[in-house]
Amino acid sequence: MTGTRLSIYGIGATAFLACCIFSWVKEAQARPTAKTDSGWVEQTLKHISLEEKVGQMLQVRCYADYKDYEGPEYKHIRNQLEKYHIGSVVLGMHFDRSGPLRSSPLDAANVANQLQHDSKLPLLVAADVERGLASRLHDVPSFPWPMAFGAADDVSEVERFAAITAREARAVGIQWALAPVADEAEPAPADDHREVAAAAVEIRNFFMMLPHCECVPA
Repeated sequence: MTGTRLSIYGIGATAFLACCIFSWVKEAQARPTAKTDSGWVEQTLKHISLEEKVGQMLQVRCYADYKDYEGPEYKHIRNQLEKYHIGSVVLGMHFDRSGPLRSSPLDAANVANQLQHDSKLPLLVAADVERGLASRLHDVPSFPWPMAFGAADDVSEVERFAAITAREARAVGIQWALAPVADEAEPAPADDHREVAAAAVEIRNFFMMLPHCECVPA
């Protein structure tokens, strides 16, 4: 299992810059400019520096609960985008003594839009969606942990979960699904791979509903 996981991560790292490029195309379509096709991507790659290309492979953490886009917390990430040519952000959460402080979908969408506006190039926005958007946001459907889908052994339920999660993720500006979890239960029979099979169905449906999405199984 460890070897398989490392192989998956290796493939993901190799494809990361390509995913950024695909994101450029998709995000550019929403911008009122001429940056609407692969020709723009090719021309952009020819004119950005090596430092900028390296920056496109870097990722920083962002949050959906900024109180003010002129405040020090948001200015910090905006400065990182500009200074290091960051290509990707991952949506995180703050915590207090009671646990995680989840933000609203509207807040997440507003932050994603602001980040895209402040970035020179379209950003790839990532988030942990192992249990759907409820992993990071409130007021969204909360699904069980992935191992439950494996235990239920019902492909149709996995398909519905993935479809709902993909639609909701895209609605708030997330293109990179840090999911699914593909760990098997311990101990498990050698021929029992239901969790992995469920993960494969989930990945397939993520791509069907969100074609420019990149999935990273854990």
